[in-house]
Amino acid sequence: MSSLLYRTRDGNGNDIVKEIKIKEFPIVKKDFKCPICHKEQNQGNEMKKIVSSNFTDWGYIDGDMICTECSRLFSLYFYSYYEKKAEKLFADNWNASKDKYGTFYHEIGHAVWEDLSSEAKSQISAIYEAKKHEAYLKWMEAGGSSSGMSQADYFGKTLSRYGATNKNEFFSEAFAQIMSGRMRPVSRQVNQILQEQYASVQLNKNLLDKSAQSGIIRVENSRTAVNDVHFIGKIDVEKYKCVTSDIITDEVVITNKQIEHIKERHPNDYERFGSYFKEIVANPDYIIEANKPNSALILKEIQEGREKFKTILRVITSTDNPDFKNSIITFMKIDDREWNRIIKNKKILYKSE
Repeated sequence: MSSLLYRTRDGNGNDIVKEIKIKEFPIVKKDFKCPICHKEQNQGNEMKKIVSSNFTDWGYIDGDMICTECSRLFSLYFYSYYEKKAEKLFADNWNASKDKYGTFYHEIGHAVWEDLSSEAKSQISAIYEAKKHEAYLKWMEAGGSSSGMSQADYFGKTLSRYGATNKNEFFSEAFAQIMSGRMRPVSRQVNQILQEQYASVQLNKNLLDKSAQSGIIRVENSRTAVNDVHFIGKIDVEKYKCVTSDIITDEVVITNKQIEHIKERHPNDYERFGSYFKEIVANPDYIIEANKPNSALILKEIQEGREKFKTILRVITSTDNPDFKNSIITFMKIDDREWNRIIKNKKILYKSE
């Protein structure tokens, strides 16, 4: 058992320094790069011996090891203390998540931020600046400094007061809220960007071939689901050659894991619109360049009801396991504004006549 000084702030922004007991985890000899601090290591701790079994979004973490220094962030003793504070800090709008693992998710968020593409960072920064300006206008309407409130107080109603600090903290607060599964609208905006960035790694790793963890699911018969894999339909390979000319199957599947992901992140979308999957992948209105290789961002308007949808499809190439099938990674209904934003700002690879 060892200890460290935990520096944080209370709901009023006052500094707190507390000595926290830290559990020591078994050391494993292995060469790896820590996914949190990004430093090369030759020994460390196994991530799954440290993190709660409730943590499921392993697609955001590259690797199964963590360095000893970073492992101290995730001590169960630490979270035993933090759990007592989490709900109060959330109620005070200081933190975005009331989950006892909220600080863990927040720190993972900093590592994810460093891994994001320049385009994704730019999009998230734009959201931050827009929300910050909205908070400023509300603060001014209330009387500015004479209102007895700060701009951060108004920002806290959107996400959290701590998230107003800068774009990095904004993202980490949004990420913590996303991981806890209780998202406000602004976190949903950030999550949409993450879905594009990490489209190829969102599938349950227990279903992936160890040699090709790339978001493609293997099925033994094109019409039969293996474990929780469901056949959707087929694509016109010629249309999707705008993504890559190296596509070796026209079959499309989706897993229960991704269905649950869609249900959780985009409530009622799957139940109401899941029957459109076959039509969406077979006859896209637009195929947009995605942030990950061998992935397509599909836009489709269904004439019945005039509904618009965004879907991420991972296609299989000759570099993947030949038993794998193209997979729907995520799906959501979008409004006209988001539809137009994508068409305006993204590279269009295909447009239907």
